[in-house]
Amino acid sequence: MAALPQVPTLGETLLGFGKTPWYGLFAPAGTPPAIVQQLQAEVGRALDHPEVV
Repeated sequence: MAALPQVPTLGETLLGFGKTPWYGLFAPAGTPPAIVQQLQAEVGRALDHPEVV
């Protein structure tokens, strides 16, 4: 970071540190399982789209 050049990055501080993005989607309690499955499938499809990857 240009504003803090003397501060090491997380990767420099914790050798081997990696990161994995995490996504969350919430639905109201009682949402029918078929709707939850459809949402999961469509979000997965969107995240696999070449422009998103």
